[in-house]
Amino acid sequence: MHRKITDSMTVGQIATAYPHLIPELERLGIDYCCGGSHLLADAVERIGMEPSEVVAHLSDHVPVRPAGPPEADYTAMTMTELADHIEQTHHTYARESLSRLELLLTKCVAAHSDDDARLTELQDTVARLTEDMHDHLIREERVLFPWLRRLERKSEITSGPPWSVRRPIDCMVHDHDDVGDAFVRIRALTDDLTPPPDACSTWNECYRLLTELERDTHMHIHKENNILFPAGIAAEERRGGVSAVRHSSGAASRGGFTLIELLVVIAIVALLTGIMLPALGKARSAGRSIVCLTNSRSISTAMTMYADNDDQQFFPTARMPGMSMGGNPAAPFQMSWIYLLAPYVGVEMTVPSNPTAEEIQRFVQAMEVCHCPEDHSQNWNAMMMPRLASYGMNAYLTPNHPPHWGVRISQVRSPTHCVVLAELTEEMAMDHFMPMYWGDPPAVTNPMIQARQWDRTTQRPRVIQHSRHGGERANYVFADGHAGAYGFAETWEQTSGNRPSRNWYDPRSR
Repeated sequence: MHRKITDSMTVGQIATAYPHLIPELERLGIDYCCGGSHLLADAVERIGMEPSEVVAHLSDHVPVRPAGPPEADYTAMTMTELADHIEQTHHTYARESLSRLELLLTKCVAAHSDDDARLTELQDTVARLTEDMHDHLIREERVLFPWLRRLERKSEITSGPPWSVRRPIDCMVHDHDDVGDAFVRIRALTDDLTPPPDACSTWNECYRLLTELERDTHMHIHKENNILFPAGIAAEERRGGVSAVRHSSGAASRGGFTLIELLVVIAIVALLTGIMLPALGKARSAGRSIVCLTNSRSISTAMTMYADNDDQQFFPTARMPGMSMGGNPAAPFQMSWIYLLAPYVGVEMTVPSNPTAEEIQRFVQAMEVCHCPEDHSQNWNAMMMPRLASYGMNAYLTPNHPPHWGVRISQVRSPTHCVVLAELTEEMAMDHFMPMYWGDPPAVTNPMIQARQWDRTTQRPRVIQHSRHGGERANYVFADGHAGAYGFAETWEQTSGNRPSRNWYDPRSR
């Protein structure tokens, strides 16, 4: 593993081969965790240094024979050993530190927010980081890590879910980027984690703990992004990739996870999150918001699997009687996307061709993953036009709406900035929203539909939720599988009379 340091190595390769150089990389301001895939030359140029000088500097810090006891070689661990190590050390430390930081920041804000108004924003930033990290840790422990452990068990080499491990890994890497951005914001709010000269002991302890948490999180992400995740991808490739799983016969009878079992686990994550967060001192509403976010991520995963199995690779959409769409036969009745998604979220329930209101209600209740706990709509039990889901599908992606008449996953130009699902207002009985009729001017002109979809006074859509979670934020799910709470202005910007300068809804825009 150990070799001469060159500027053509990635930062992650250097941190993996020479772990004792990690403190030096941190001192130089070189990102070795989230930015571990960058070449050293590129990373150094970003911080305004000369690559040759940094290479020489790092090489000088490589001892011929490292002093002291040998450091753990994480590259020599199995995926099971490394996942166990990460859970027992970094996950445990993160939970304990975040819980303690909540108490410390509450005291600091109460005592010193008049002296430094940034403390209130710091508290909000750490609160959002806590929510995101708790959800992220649960999904690693309940979904991705068990999957990686199974890849090492020869007895289960032909069993497993019919999609690539790259998908959940990509979601985790995206989460890591968000965590990295949060720490950048924390440093900006704290003068690089430097307390003022007259800071009290609580204030000093808060910044000290944030510094330690940042350092531990960098190491945590490094072990996953640069060691564990590449090992998982390599293990899947050695067993023949996802096709070997998709075409294996009798896999479920050999005791591995089936598609339904894995998605049931994902659904259970929502329940576990709702139980754990209050136990960690979070408010009830914050816990329900995290359940909502986890639900929406589960729906996103199921939607992507549906599209993988669909002949045209379309996301699931409403289907109408007597109308075939995208190669799919006509539906026996007006069919929502939630009905098509049921098998992918572990719901083994069918609806008759001419369902009664009671039968529709029972099905909607079974699709609990589609119900945000913070959604208190009075239409859930309505006999006429009942509410089907808290989340709506972006009609730009569906084959029964203009202007694109369907967009496949592979045709989405910017998956990280393409909204697939958004939370619907509580008055909505539909299961989708139509952004092509938003704005001034809209992409598709239809004054009647635009009046129902768009509020010209507020310059916001009438049909999606804007303030369900923490002020002016609601949950959104994107085509790359990640999800998060955003303000509407972060997803859409338009000057009257011009095309939108920001449009995260049209999958053909950039």
